[in-house]
Amino acid sequence: MNAVARIDFAAPDGMLRRRLHSSGFMPDIAFQNIHDFSDAFRKLHFLEARTHDQALANPGERVVDTHFVFPNLRADPADPANYFFAATDHLLGNCRACGTQIMYRLGTSIEHTKGRHFNAVAPDDFEHYAEVMAGIVRHYNHGWADGFHWGIPCWEVWNEPDLGELMWNASMEEYHRLYAVVAKRLKAEFPEIKIGGPALCGLNEPLIRNFLAHCRDHGAPVDFLSWHCYTSDVDKIVALPVRARELLDACGFEKTETMLNEWHYLLSWEGLHRNVTPEGYEKAICGPAGMHGIDSAAFNASVIARWHDTPLDSAYYYGCGLTTWGFLTLFQGLNKNYHGMRFVGELMTRFPNRVKAEAASPTISLLAGTDGAGRIGILVADYRGEGLDLALDIAGLGAPRALEVQRLDQASDPKPVEASFADGRLVLRKASPGSAVFFITG
Repeated sequence: MNAVARIDFAAPDGMLRRRLHSSGFMPDIAFQNIHDFSDAFRKLHFLEARTHDQALANPGERVVDTHFVFPNLRADPADPANYFFAATDHLLGNCRACGTQIMYRLGTSIEHTKGRHFNAVAPDDFEHYAEVMAGIVRHYNHGWADGFHWGIPCWEVWNEPDLGELMWNASMEEYHRLYAVVAKRLKAEFPEIKIGGPALCGLNEPLIRNFLAHCRDHGAPVDFLSWHCYTSDVDKIVALPVRARELLDACGFEKTETMLNEWHYLLSWEGLHRNVTPEGYEKAICGPAGMHGIDSAAFNASVIARWHDTPLDSAYYYGCGLTTWGFLTLFQGLNKNYHGMRFVGELMTRFPNRVKAEAASPTISLLAGTDGAGRIGILVADYRGEGLDLALDIAGLGAPRALEVQRLDQASDPKPVEASFADGRLVLRKASPGSAVFFITG
C-alpha cells in the first residue's frame, strides 16, 4: 500500500497559523435564553470573529451596524448620547468571553428586501459618517462613552460594494471615495489599528486595481485587502492568496495583508438563494454533498491545511450563526462542519508547533504539530477520496507510543476508531468511500 502522506516530527516547520482559523459569526444574544451557543463556540477556538451580518443573526437587536449604533445619522457624532452601544457591547463581550477576539466591519449587513432598501445605502455625507465611525472605534478601543480598551486590531470599511443594491446603491467610484475618507480619518486618530477593504464578492482583479489606484492617488491606507469566495473547489480557493499577493505587490502595496474574510463550501446557489423550494433546500443542505454534510467538513479542513503554505494572512469562515451556513443542523444539533472545525481548533491550540507533513495524494490534506512537551497531533482530511485505507508514514516519534484516533464521516460524528500503527506506518480505515476527517493524538 502506497502512503498517502508523510509526517516527520523531527522536522520543525514553524507554527500553526491561527489567523487562518477565524469566524464570520459569534454566539447570538437574541435567542441566548433559549439556545446558548457559547460553550459550543468556545470549543472551536476561533482566533477572531468578524462582525458582518450580526444584525441578521440577532433579529430584534440593534447591533453592530452603523445605523443601529448611531440611529440618527444627522446627529452630532461627538456627543456620546447619540450612540446606542449597549446591545453591541453585550454581543461582543459575550464573544470575547468565549476566548475569541473581534474583527469589526463598519457599515451595514446585507439587505435582502425586495423593491426598496433602507440600510444598504451610501451615506449622504461621507465626512460626517467617518466621524460616526471614529466614535465607534473610540468606544471599543479607547474607553470613550463608558467603553472599553479591547484593542480591536482590524476595522473594515463596508462589505461587498460590488454586489449592487443588496449592499451598496451607488457606484464603485463612490465607494472608493467613502473608503478613502473613512480610512484617512480613522488612521489620523487611531494609527495603531489596521484599516482595510473592500470585502469584494470575489477576487475581481480589475475592481481591486481600481480600488488600490484610488487609495494610492488619495493617500488612503490599505492595511489589508479583503475578498470572499464560496466554492467546493479546493484548488481554486487555495490558489487565490497567491494571486492576491502578486496583485498587491504589482500595485505597490507590498505591506498590505491578504484577508479572505468570507469563505464557505458551496456547490450551487440553487435551492439556497435562488429558486428556493422545500425540495431544493433539503437537497442543498442534506446528504454527504450538502452544506451540512461530510464533504463540507472535509473541504473546510483541507482548505485551512493547504492555506498554511500560501501567503494568506487571515481567513474568516462565514456563517457560524445561521443554520443554513452555520454549525447547527435543521434540528439544532451540531453538524459535520462544527465537528471538523473543532478538530482544526484543537490542533491549533493544543499542538501549535508545526512539523513537516506532505500529502502524496490529491484528495489528502493534512497538518501536524506538537505541544512542546512530547505530545503530538495530526489532522487528516480526505476530500471525496474513494480509497478506504489511508497509510501515513510517520518519522521522528522516537519510542513507540499509543495513538488515539477519532474519525468524522457521514455515518457518524467524531468517535474513537481502531487504527494500525507499526514500524512508522499508521493505517487509517474509512467506513466507506468518500470524504472523511481524522484527528490523531498521542
